[in-house]
Amino acid sequence: MLVNYNLDIVRGSSFIADLTAKNEDSTAVNLLGYNLRGVIKSKYSDSTYLLSLSPVITDSANGKIRISISAADTATLPVTVGVYDIEMYNNTGYVAKLLDGRVNIHPEVTDMTL
Repeated sequence: MLVNYNLDIVRGSSFIADLTAKNEDSTAVNLLGYNLRGVIKSKYSDSTYLLSLSPVITDSANGKIRISISAADTATLPVTVGVYDIEMYNNTGYVAKLLDGRVNIHPEVTDMTL
């Protein structure tokens, strides 16, 4: 069920990613009745995270997920290569990791104050 997908974020720019969670047979994961959570960390072992991804389900039957981060929030991120994951969970205690990968956080060239 786990899909590995790397993200590229530019500091100070808005970031939107539309992703699809898939089963091992490449069919979409049905997300009906589930919630999502996900964060960016500098490294897996960190006890704190850099940013919550606040992923949302955009089409539960087809496993569609959207990550949307404002320019103001990306501006606070350090220039680094970090990691992220997104999990689905429900109120019965079921949790499954759907997506994970590296997060390449690039510096901006044009300052937002110009």
